[in-house]
This record gives sequence, C-alpha cells and structure tokens, in this order.
Amino acid sequence: LVELCSRRFPRLIRGLTRTTQMSQSTSTLLARPSCRSGLSFDNVTVLSAKVIGAGSIGNHLAHALRNLGVQVTIVDVDKDALERTRNVIYPQRYGSFDTSIRLAHPDDVGDATFDLCVIGTPPDTHVVLATRELALGHRALLIEKPLASPGLDVLRQFASLVQESSTRVLVAYNQRLKHNTTAFLELARKNNLGNLVSISGRML
Repeated sequence: LVELCSRRFPRLIRGLTRTTQMSQSTSTLLARPSCRSGLSFDNVTVLSAKVIGAGSIGNHLAHALRNLGVQVTIVDVDKDALERTRNVIYPQRYGSFDTSIRLAHPDDVGDATFDLCVIGTPPDTHVVLATRELALGHRALLIEKPLASPGLDVLRQFASLVQESSTRVLVAYNQRLKHNTTAFLELARKNNLGNLVSISGRML
C-alpha cells in the first residue's frame, strides 16, 4: 500500500515529518502545557482538528494536537467510548482530562469543516470514512495507518478522489521514517544481507 501511494500520489506520504514527529514525541509533552498556536505544514495552518475515534490512537493524537495549541473535537459513534476518553484513557495517560477538548457524536458535528480531520478508527473503516470526510472539504486529512484493508481496487478509487480534491491527504506511515527502518532498507537495497527470505520485527 505504501509503494502504491508513493507511485500514485507521491506527496501523500512526503511532507508529513512534523505531523509524524508530533505523534512520535508525545511522551515528551505529557506534562507540558500548550505553548504553541497551531500546527503548520505544506502551507496548511491547523488551528482546529476533528479526531474521529475515541480509542487509543484518537486520544494519543488529540493530546499531541492540544500540546501544539490546536483546538480539538473528538468524535465517536459510541458514547461510552467518549466517556472512557473523559474518565479513563486520557486522565490515566496524561494526568487529567483536557476540558478544552470537545467530545461529540457525529450528529453533533454534522458537516462542519476543520483545518485537519484525523481518522483513528479500526482499519476496515478508514477508506469509507476518509471518502466522506474528503467530500466535506477539510484543509487536511490525516489517516492513521494502515490506509486500507487489502484490496487494490478500493485503494485506486480513493487515490483518484484524492487527486481531484484540494484537501491535503496524509497517511501516518511514520514507522517508515524512523532511522532503523531507513537503515535496514538501505542495506536491503544494496543486497549486503544476501537473498531475503523473511522479515520479522517488533516494537520495543
């Protein structure tokens, strides 16, 4: 999927260094109050963000965005998930719930547009939700990895929609930007490791 994205619309993945660093460096921001007034990348200034999904990654990115001074609305169809964000996930991770974060059902938000929309739901819902959000006209759309379930037809259809849209579309394949990944890929391309039979990796 990464390679297809790179071929079909190479800017889909490039230029996201600041956004992916925002996710990677959240642990250094846990107790730090907001000290910025938004996020800027590729001529897009983000002052407001809609985060779809009140699960682990939704809380993670919402917290990172708040530490960058972005006004955040977390949206989820499950009201219990929103309550878990308020009373369990967010305060357990970050000390207390940030009361400036709006928790909302999709019906409460409607078709409102934001500077950034983040999709942090289960992978099999990504393309369906991204297609809908793309039509709303947010300035930027960030889709948590993976972009889609296996199936090139769905991916090609979405790629065509992205090409026709003025929305800046990004996919959070941040792992491919890490030093260990790029170092391994360089070795593999040089064939210094011999013929690769299988690859196994784990997060530490």
